[in-house]
Amino acid sequence: MEKILSGRLQILIVLGWLFSVTGYGQELSRDVCIIGGGASGMYAALKLADKKYSVAVLEAKGRLGGHAQTYRAEPWGSVYDLGVRIFPESDTVKEVFDRFGQKLVRASILDLKRKYVDFESGALSDYQEPSYRSTLISLFYYWYYSRYIPTPFC
Repeated sequence: MEKILSGRLQILIVLGWLFSVTGYGQELSRDVCIIGGGASGMYAALKLADKKYSVAVLEAKGRLGGHAQTYRAEPWGSVYDLGVRIFPESDTVKEVFDRFGQKLVRASILDLKRKYVDFESGALSDYQEPSYRSTLISLFYYWYYSRYIPTPFC
């Protein structure tokens, strides 16, 4: 799974380099401007560039990737990949990963291991998730009592 994630980050870095703006304050003329450098924006830029359109991708953050990112806990040197980790098995996803020479590995939701991290210290946290039973009970209470919340008058 780590190979897939690091491969995806490499893809985003390459795409960012390919579609980056040369500098602030300079006029840039492109056929298409895409707002957002997440997975959808980068895929759109890739497909438009394939059709010979010149593309600019505008991203509010200082990096591409949307919800996918790498967090480095300094000065401890711990590295954590956050965000999307599972992709649907579709021809579109296969095409993009194949294009960049990245191998997809079939995963089961049951195989996933969550890690909780204290981002101030960089250490793994001892947080325990609530049981499925307590989660279901809480959701039931939420549903039951939400019927008695008055509707706001607008």
